[in-house]
Amino acid sequence: FPVTIGGGYAVSKTNFQHLKNRQVILFPDNDDPGKLAMHEVAFILIKNKIIEKDIKFVHIQKELPFPEAWDLAGSFPKGYVVENLLTPGSIYLKTYDKRNYKKIWEDLEQKEIEKEIKVKQKEIINKYVYVSDRDDFRDIEKNIYLDIKRMDHWHLVSTKKGESMSKRLLKDPKLKKVYRVICHAGLSGGVVKVADEFSEVKPGIYYNTYIKPNIISKPGDVSLITNYYEWLFGNENWNVIAKFIHVLIKYGGRKINWVPVLISQVEGAGKGLLASLIKSLLGHSNVLTNVSVEQLVEKHSTVIEDRQLICLNELSFTGYKADKREVSNRLKSIFADPFIVINPKNKPNYETPNICNFLVNSNDDRCLHLEQSSRRYFIVNIKHDRELIIKNLNNSNVLKIIL
Repeated sequence: FPVTIGGGYAVSKTNFQHLKNRQVILFPDNDDPGKLAMHEVAFILIKNKIIEKDIKFVHIQKELPFPEAWDLAGSFPKGYVVENLLTPGSIYLKTYDKRNYKKIWEDLEQKEIEKEIKVKQKEIINKYVYVSDRDDFRDIEKNIYLDIKRMDHWHLVSTKKGESMSKRLLKDPKLKKVYRVICHAGLSGGVVKVADEFSEVKPGIYYNTYIKPNIISKPGDVSLITNYYEWLFGNENWNVIAKFIHVLIKYGGRKINWVPVLISQVEGAGKGLLASLIKSLLGHSNVLTNVSVEQLVEKHSTVIEDRQLICLNELSFTGYKADKREVSNRLKSIFADPFIVINPKNKPNYETPNICNFLVNSNDDRCLHLEQSSRRYFIVNIKHDRELIIKNLNNSNVLKIIL
């Protein structure tokens, strides 16, 4: 009885489990596709251990008067009936032995592998985005880069024959492809196409790593927090810092071309607390609060490209004055330039919009090399002593509230 639905090209879509422990005779159409379809049925039966031995195959000899593409549902040639072919002992009916069809089985095994690879490809296609500037895949969930070599090695078990996974993904029209990565709070997350609506972002296709924070604003009394920082920084200084925070929250994606530098020779004054508070407001994935100078200025640094705000913590330099001047100048360009060149290790350089903002915390009042002509910095020197700071933090309950 017929067991395939949809013809020989749909063999793999048929459930053959109903043939378990039965005797099976494979009767192909009298053409190559028909014969191949029956070999595929045998492959499925044997590989899935539905039937392993009791399989027979009808061979229509070339000298027999069967027309091309003839099949069992058609009329038999004159002088022939089905018994001629299916009677036990018939010269046309032979036990199926896969060893006689080595090349066919190799092709069928590769076809099976290809099918598994396509399933895997379908599973992972939406987990990555291809970034042209880096020639890398970006893991959307983990926010890390996976170069082509690592992508291929990770999936080598399933792609040991045929094309690598990276080539398969790059050929797949469903793969998201972008020029570069940004973190822009004024755009929706994921793949975005920018025209000319932002002066600081050149037109192009980007992957926006920005994740909107899960925060709902509501009226409430925050005076304990604001009163503490007014006292700590001074009223005028706090007004400036508060405006800085306001712009970060309300005008996400806007570059602030100056940097607050909060300096206190006393540890534990609340600078780090303020950075953590801002991180909570902007979203934890969009902010780095404990970045060192080395992380930012080292040759292959990429931390700036997908963050809305970076807080440099305990900024301090040692060595010669010239060293401080050089690093301060490098920081100035990172802080203020509208575009910045990213230099990933073993990758080509590329230019990206510098829409990241910065906050500097330090216990060293000479942490930067600044001159009378220096701009771009708003320096807040905290003069209170440690005893008074601790007293105000604990008595006002500010520490507990912020934490």
